[in-house]
Amino acid sequence: FLDIPYPFCLMLATYEIRKGHEHLIRAFRIVVDRCPGTVLLMYGYGSTTEQERIQRQIKNYRLDNCVHLCGFTGHTSWLIQQAEMVVVPSQAYESFGLTIIEAMALSTPVVVTDTGGMPEVVSTTGAGLVCIKQDVPAFANAMVKLLRDPTLRAEMGDNGRLAYESRYTAVRMAKSYYKQII
Repeated sequence: FLDIPYPFCLMLATYEIRKGHEHLIRAFRIVVDRCPGTVLLMYGYGSTTEQERIQRQIKNYRLDNCVHLCGFTGHTSWLIQQAEMVVVPSQAYESFGLTIIEAMALSTPVVVTDTGGMPEVVSTTGAGLVCIKQDVPAFANAMVKLLRDPTLRAEMGDNGRLAYESRYTAVRMAKSYYKQII
């Protein structure tokens, strides 16, 4: 289907500073040192200026061989299912985190920052790990923890799937919203 290196971590986000690409790249430098052979795939869209800025960061951290900046893709479900985890390192203005819900629906654990509504979704479901937004070592440690523990990844993936089915399907969310506005 797609020629993807394994194991890989996945980030799906627009190329904007607030999404935390630099935070993730700095953390991934630590991850690669502790879990050699791991790859990070970053899919999204954004300005050429933003993409070039992120590409320079990848080069500056000597991650050219293991961090791949990719364009927009329509294969997100397949990528999420194949990934060891989905990472959402947002540093500002993240409300709910639709990517988290997509990962939960596909039984893939997540590592997120404590930005916006993401910590509530993740910590109340057991679908992944939450880190303080500016704490690069903590984010790296969370990723390493999941990479080294397939049982924990599976458990968090299962927790996410169960939470998705009980709270976050479109029908359940619409019913919940309807009850609140009446």
